[in-house]
Amino acid sequence: MFSFVRKISRHLYVPVGWTLLTIILLCLPGSAIPKVGMFGLSNIDKFVHFVFFGFLAMTWSINFSFRLPTYWKKWLYLFCFFSITLGIALEFVQLYFVANRDFDIWDIFADTLGAIVFSGIFYNSQIKQDVNKKAPVETGAVTKTNCL
Repeated sequence: MFSFVRKISRHLYVPVGWTLLTIILLCLPGSAIPKVGMFGLSNIDKFVHFVFFGFLAMTWSINFSFRLPTYWKKWLYLFCFFSITLGIALEFVQLYFVANRDFDIWDIFADTLGAIVFSGIFYNSQIKQDVNKKAPVETGAVTKTNCL
């Protein structure tokens, strides 16, 4: 699954599209959100916030890590911060500008947790990828090319 996300996130339209989708959905009036089905479950919106902002941080980080791979950690921290900041800003937008929506500190907590967890997943995958890219001499493995 992660390799699929990594592959599609190389294209700029994926993180841009996900960002726009997140903003649009979080700016819908409260009356436009169904109260039945999956959305009728208690606190399902926290899970949605967790996934939306986590995926937001991860897709932007993946995209920029392909563009400038030597700075992937800086991109990861930047987009994790961006995702958290956008989550906080959208809560204030909901409070002041969106009908039938209100400010919820637990949504901000879910946004933050999602951005951190998904960034952690990306961080671990990058560390594993960096270790696998090292030459056999760097890892201490004996190969035909480095032994006499």
